Amino acid sequence: MDMCIVGMVTGGWPKPGPAFTTDDLHACTRAGIVDAIDAGVTTVFDWCHVISTPAHAEAAMDVHLSLPLRVVFACGASMTQKPEEVAGIHTAGSWEHAAQLRERHCSCADQRLTFALALQGLDCAILEITRADIAAARAMGVPMSFHVGVPMGLGAKRSIARLAEEGLLGTETHFVH
Repeated sequence: MDMCIVGMVTGGWPKPGPAFTTDDLHACTRAGIVDAIDAGVTTVFDWCHVISTPAHAEAAMDVHLSLPLRVVFACGASMTQKPEEVAGIHTAGSWEHAAQLRERHCSCADQRLTFALALQGLDCAILEITRADIAAARAMGVPMSFHVGVPMGLGAKRSIARLAEEGLLGTETHFVH
């Protein structure tokens, strides 16, 4: 796909996102990791937000566990959630499976696989959902990464400033875009 973020949101995500299977996720993640290893990369941050089912997360985790690369696996929301957010439909996700995945595969501090949450943040989600997502990450004791600077809607979102005003910033927060 060769399009800007607005095109991705309105046309790109709604079509292939929900159709992305666990086999697709496994194959694409494996191809990306193998390519990174071949290029000499030693660490990647996998902002994985195509997790439509727990099986999708398991497929991505399987790849990371099978290949010799240091990974921060940021478990994100479903691709079906993105078009809903753009349409103004905001629903809280459950991080229960993410917590179980972290406990099973990333609970030891010296492992090469670090767990994080990939959160939509205030550019894409409302404050109540963002607050709940942050609480879930903190309850798990994991870093969290947020979308910022996503040009949807009118005007600046001021997401980082708004998180600060709400007392939600911390040393475990990371921002992308």
